[in-house]
Amino acid sequence: MNNIKKSIIFYFISILVIVFVIPPVYKNFLVAKENLNAEQKRLEQQSAYFEGMRRSEEELKGYSAQLTKVETAIPENPSIPSIIKYVESIANNSGVILYDIGSFSTEKFGDHPTLQETTFEIEVEGLNYAEVKRFFDGIESSAKVFLIEEADIAREEEEESGAIRFKALATIKTYSY
Repeated sequence: MNNIKKSIIFYFISILVIVFVIPPVYKNFLVAKENLNAEQKRLEQQSAYFEGMRRSEEELKGYSAQLTKVETAIPENPSIPSIIKYVESIANNSGVILYDIGSFSTEKFGDHPTLQETTFEIEVEGLNYAEVKRFFDGIESSAKVFLIEEADIAREEEEESGAIRFKALATIKTYSY
């Protein structure tokens, strides 16, 4: 009889363990398995993202010459002295005299938080219209992005010598990041 009591107690304890201990442990196992699957999926997505970034980087290396041109055209920091030097070199190459570079103003451009617009005024003088035109063509076709906002060209004749000169006043904009 003692063995039967022990068997019934063992059987009862086994049923209690099966009913009260195993389901929560199994539930925790299922939750952990679900978390593991979600983490594996996230890691796969992250790996795919980084692989796409590596492919994009390799693809961009093929465009390094064009990217260099863009970096030259729209520099990161608008250095006013470098802009002045650049405009002076265009003036020298076109044969005009750069008389004055007015005040510079830099402000944000439109809705772009990083793009800046720098505006300045210049005054140049040339012996003929072709020189002044060559200067403006040089500004517009330069490697840097320049926009001639406004230009006034006037023909002036010196009283003493009778020499004809062309003076131009212009408002120019350039862009940077």
